[in-house]
Amino acid sequence: MNHILFITTHNLATNPRIVKEIKLANNLGYKTSLICFEFENWSKSINDQILSELNFNKLITIPAGRNKIFSWLKSGLLEKIFRGINYIFPLPIKFLSYAHSRRSVLLLNAINEIEKVDLVIGHNPGAIYATFIAAKQFNCKAGFDMEDYHPGEGNDSYLQKITLTLMKKLLPKFNYVSFASQSILTQCKESINHLPIDSSFVINNCFPSNEFLEPLSISDNRLQLVWFSQQINISRGLEQLIPVVNRNEDKFNLTLFGDCNAHFKNQFLDKQKGIQLGGVLPQKMLHQKLSAFDIGLALEPGKDLNNELALSNKILAYLQSGLFIIATDTMEQLRLFNKEPNFGITLDKKLSNLEKTLLQLHKELAEIRKSKITRFVNGKELAWENESLILSNIWNSLLIALN
Repeated sequence: MNHILFITTHNLATNPRIVKEIKLANNLGYKTSLICFEFENWSKSINDQILSELNFNKLITIPAGRNKIFSWLKSGLLEKIFRGINYIFPLPIKFLSYAHSRRSVLLLNAINEIEKVDLVIGHNPGAIYATFIAAKQFNCKAGFDMEDYHPGEGNDSYLQKITLTLMKKLLPKFNYVSFASQSILTQCKESINHLPIDSSFVINNCFPSNEFLEPLSISDNRLQLVWFSQQINISRGLEQLIPVVNRNEDKFNLTLFGDCNAHFKNQFLDKQKGIQLGGVLPQKMLHQKLSAFDIGLALEPGKDLNNELALSNKILAYLQSGLFIIATDTMEQLRLFNKEPNFGITLDKKLSNLEKTLLQLHKELAEIRKSKITRFVNGKELAWENESLILSNIWNSLLIALN
């Protein structure tokens, strides 16, 4: 039985993409091992539940905090030292990985606790060097997943430069690289020479079809709006949306799912009408809840290049639920809606026409609900069962020679 090792700098609750891959590997009959991190925050209970549902040949969880004070301080010190040195002269790739993320050295130490594997798959940029080293150590095949365009995240240009350098040096060395959107793949082709074009492909962030329920009948005459993310906070389009709902609470009802920042709640949500907090839910439960809504909101602000290029989990969950979608015109969302205009509509990123659009959609409420079942049926084409065939084929092709 072939053995696949997954490596990530996240936990499973904050990385549903790797969870789907692990379950796929198990269903295909592969042994799996995992090196990941654990966090003492809102995600812990969900993460523990996910881990309890999976079977691993070997599971290594690394505390991502001060529980193990020595390793935390040591890895943090290495990160600061090597970031400083890299300002003066370029570092070798090993030390550049330390400069990129304190978690890199912790992953490298954990690899020594794993028995030989046949394929290693990395997720998240802090794991890129550890994945490369694991493949060398075990003399095995290697793949890497680019869920985001990491050199385009945030505003730290120095860290962005380090990330891109790591990608340029290491991505061409993998047997395959998967991407979470066509726009991220296109950008990487432009940024990275010698990317393995023939084995670079898009795996959309869709989900198993059995996580979604057929649309429920809704009797409320208000348009039922939903938005979800891991964190409910600023710079997600909510600051513009909430006053619109408050002014029109007789026409709209908005439910927000996720861990709500206390300051955001105090500043933007308290005393506002027509808005509910749905809390933090396990993925399948959240997806089933979506059947009770009319419109899913994907109000990405285009805050950085990655935000322009990425296709979020939420937009695919809305599609699979049959919801009508209001999305901002980021590069990737606009590409999707130009290709499939029946999915919903796009607005400019300033949301200047948001209220006018919502009021018009309220007038079309009956038609939106009538066509929901058609959208739900069409959304089944996006199911993970179909999308995962791409991964199944490449894993089988890489491992078949070993049998």
